Amino acid sequence: MRRFAVLLALSAIVFGCSRREDAVETEKYVFAPIVAVSAHIAVVEKPDAARALLIGDDAMALEPYLARAGVKCFSRPDGKYDIVAVACSRMSDRSCERLSRYVSENGIVVWVMDVKGVSAEDFRGRLTNFSFPQAHLWMPGETRWLLVGRKTPRKVKLSAMLDFYSREEAFEDFAFSRCASLQELFGSYIADREAVMPAFERGDLSAEVKPEFFLERNVSNVGWISRDGVDGDIAAEVFAKMRSVQKVRRKVVKGNIASASAKDREGENLATDIWAEAAKENPNDMFLLERLDRLERNAKGFMAVRKILMAMKCYETMALIRPDDPVALNNFAICLKKIGKLDIAEKVLARAEELLKKR
Repeated sequence: MRRFAVLLALSAIVFGCSRREDAVETEKYVFAPIVAVSAHIAVVEKPDAARALLIGDDAMALEPYLARAGVKCFSRPDGKYDIVAVACSRMSDRSCERLSRYVSENGIVVWVMDVKGVSAEDFRGRLTNFSFPQAHLWMPGETRWLLVGRKTPRKVKLSAMLDFYSREEAFEDFAFSRCASLQELFGSYIADREAVMPAFERGDLSAEVKPEFFLERNVSNVGWISRDGVDGDIAAEVFAKMRSVQKVRRKVVKGNIASASAKDREGENLATDIWAEAAKENPNDMFLLERLDRLERNAKGFMAVRKILMAMKCYETMALIRPDDPVALNNFAICLKKIGKLDIAEKVLARAEELLKKR
């Protein structure tokens, strides 16, 4: 759907009010669907998991989602576990060795990490020090990443992964996370450790590590998934969809790069156009949902301190990314009314009401 004309008419008003979307960001806030998706990544990597040991606050946050997925969770070590999830900023060979004592032979270690402010060089150290022979990098959030390791390299059955999404107890969590299929989940998969290490051979390693450092134009092959027991056509369809959502993730990151480098309204429009295109292809991309959530929270924060133009800028961006979102349009119209643009506000409200009737 083409850009809403009334939004463009207001670009001169809102541009320059605040290019920093994190102006009212809360430091400890984590977009809740990212936590749910992180838990589901752990189960997909170990579909037969029955017990999990959770160490650290961010790892403990996975507990309700793991529990509803059928995994019993513990906070103190006692025996062996199929999943050991750890949240920390550093890990050494010795700590990996200690963790190995608690992991079942075919179990996994999930390193839940916040990479905000972490340099590329420091992150390379994390990958190197994570001394498990097999390791996969996932990015459910822009700065919330997972490194999943195994003591013994093995393949995971595609059939078992697909079966996970038929567990009724987790249906509400799938809906909540807006990630209701294995294919969508793999939008957050990056590659195995060996495939991402060459990224450190170029660029400034003192710079903050970013998703774009590791997202090559070509999507990585997922060679650690076994297709045995799955019809060939079904497997091919699943893998094709996986590749599709991974390509959309790259498009969202392209929009992020454009936004970060934008110096004028034209630059901002370029970023928004890229995000809008990505939203058409996969409206449930987690990076995109996280950005929309950030825009909404910032808008509410700006409204609370009566910075109406800044709030309106956030709602405008949300409406341009998703022109069929009646909530964003309604909130945008409220801002228009507050600055006296009553005629345009009525047109935007009429569009929001029209969209609501179609739901």
